[in-house]
Amino acid sequence: MLASALAGCAGLYGEVAFTSTPSTKVSQSGGAEVDAGGGTTVGFNVGIDFSGTMKRFSGGYAATTTSFDGGESKFSGAQMRYDHGIISLPERLSLRVGAGLESGKSTGTSNGMTTEDNSFGFMGGVGATYFATWRTPVHLFVGAHWINREAGDERTVTGAGVTARLGVSLMAKDPRGDSMFVVPLEGNRDLTGVLQEGAAAYGCDTLDSDRTEYSASLKLKCGSKRIDYFQIASGILVTCRHEPSEERCEQLSKNIVKAARAKLDEKKGGAASAPAEKPAETAPTTLPSETPPAPEAAPAAPAETASGSTP
Repeated sequence: MLASALAGCAGLYGEVAFTSTPSTKVSQSGGAEVDAGGGTTVGFNVGIDFSGTMKRFSGGYAATTTSFDGGESKFSGAQMRYDHGIISLPERLSLRVGAGLESGKSTGTSNGMTTEDNSFGFMGGVGATYFATWRTPVHLFVGAHWINREAGDERTVTGAGVTARLGVSLMAKDPRGDSMFVVPLEGNRDLTGVLQEGAAAYGCDTLDSDRTEYSASLKLKCGSKRIDYFQIASGILVTCRHEPSEERCEQLSKNIVKAARAKLDEKKGGAASAPAEKPAETAPTTLPSETPPAPEAAPAAPAETASGSTP
């Protein structure tokens, strides 16, 4: 579990904390306990955060001041906590359970005397993490907090109360992982061109496409989503960048494939309904004569007789 959290993205975090303790006990060096009434603890912690979308491990420096009847105790030391997601609501919000511990030294002042000794505490509860951006998650934690602090005059104050903590992290990169699946193929036809047309119809932008003799690839951006296709003869590897949910990845790919099929059907329907082309007229085998026909000869005039009359 811890190794899985450490495999997430690293960053820095800061947190403020408030704990209300309804009842505290002050122990004398001889072992007798005295009721010191209610107490409050306020403080902060900063450190390194290893976060994923559903897991978080953090550790760093903590400083708190605990006030109780008759004195106060200042603590400084190390604090570690692990939060584990139990359910993801919207994509950016997850509910978590968590536990933590703190260890260091505290300086207590009571009855005008100041003493220092080792101190520790434990906490556990539920919380939520919301990614305001994918590099700045905000954490809320509410639970129980048990403390052991130096109270001064060689006394120790202990108590359990309700703690509320609010923190923010700044991650080095997007902590979301990738998800992928494989679609087996039987033929050797390049499908990335068809997918590209379907993606355009679905509203995606093409970031890159490439084809070689043995493979084809297509990189798409669909809104805030990134999906890549890499095809070889035996199948297509589909990868959704920064999408840890394989179910959401498959749904995005299905939407693109559905749009691609619609484009293919549109092309087939257009080809079937197109009117047949008019056949070209056959050229005449002979060209019409451009020379007008010769006029017929006029009949010959009758011959005249010697008397000048006609017969």
